[in-house]
Amino acid sequence: MRETLNRVLRGWCGYFSPGSHYVTDKAIEAHVYDRVRNFLARRHKLPARAIGPFTMTAVFGELGVPRLRHCRRRGATS
Repeated sequence: MRETLNRVLRGWCGYFSPGSHYVTDKAIEAHVYDRVRNFLARRHKLPARAIGPFTMTAVFGELGVPRLRHCRRRGATS
């Protein structure tokens, strides 16, 4: 699942890379975080609004979901 999500996010980065997208990136990251957290809460049978161990830092760090602004920067320099 993570590889599929990461591939989609990298595709969005490549498609929308020209220009400044800070506000858009923040909105997309918030949506991705919310959906990933809800998916993981369901998978681990936690209450619907429970964050549990799935903080934003964990989702975009330990769990390996890329932040759009970071992959844009990498793509812009290559």
